[in-house]
Amino acid sequence: AAGKKKKKKMTVDRRLSAPFPDQDDSKPFLVVLTICNVILALAALGLCGSGLYCLLLAQDVKGTIELLTDMPLVMVAYIIMLLGAISAVACFAGFYGAYTENDKHRRIGLYSFLFFVFSSFLILLCMSIFLYLYGTKQVLNDIVKDTWFEEGQQPLQKRLDYQDYFKCCGWETPFDSRASGYNTPCPRSNPEACLDATLDFFEANFLPLSLFGLVLGVCQFLAVVATVLVLRIKKKMFDDFETFEF
Repeated sequence: AAGKKKKKKMTVDRRLSAPFPDQDDSKPFLVVLTICNVILALAALGLCGSGLYCLLLAQDVKGTIELLTDMPLVMVAYIIMLLGAISAVACFAGFYGAYTENDKHRRIGLYSFLFFVFSSFLILLCMSIFLYLYGTKQVLNDIVKDTWFEEGQQPLQKRLDYQDYFKCCGWETPFDSRASGYNTPCPRSNPEACLDATLDFFEANFLPLSLFGLVLGVCQFLAVVATVLVLRIKKKMFDDFETFEF
């Protein structure tokens, strides 16, 4: 008994250890997280480019169609384009946080990713819903219908500009603005009503951006949830003290 060596006990603080207890086990997860951040960053850049296209289109509409000046398409396109750029930067921060071996840099990258992506997700969700609603009959009627059926030379010119831009006639029907008092000519044969032509225009140009923003927002939300789970696991490891006997 006297010859037996006395066992020593050592307490290890996990806060002084590597970010994960078994680095080999954590690598597959980090690889997946890195790939997801790269994909989200590319999608965010795509959203930024789509927002730029819609911005140019919205500026053209605003400069040509006075009846649609109350519709804040330009502002929404600016915000979506900016959110795409911010989301891309945040995803690159998340990519760096998942890729780096430095624990401090990992925390900074992942927390930055969480803050910017979650903030962008909330605003992007709102802007995408707004953009989707702008292309509905109810919203278009609220914005255009009353001013469409005004009398006078200036309202007549506004209707003519609208019809020339969308290649349409009338508002709800091709003939509803030819009546006395409106006297809006229509040189087209078998034209489409301007309400339907505007809906088609929004569906072709702004609806894809809206759906793209919604899908990207959902993916960002899932990425935020996954990152929060990683950080919760990491925090649990920080609070874990293990005792080894030698």
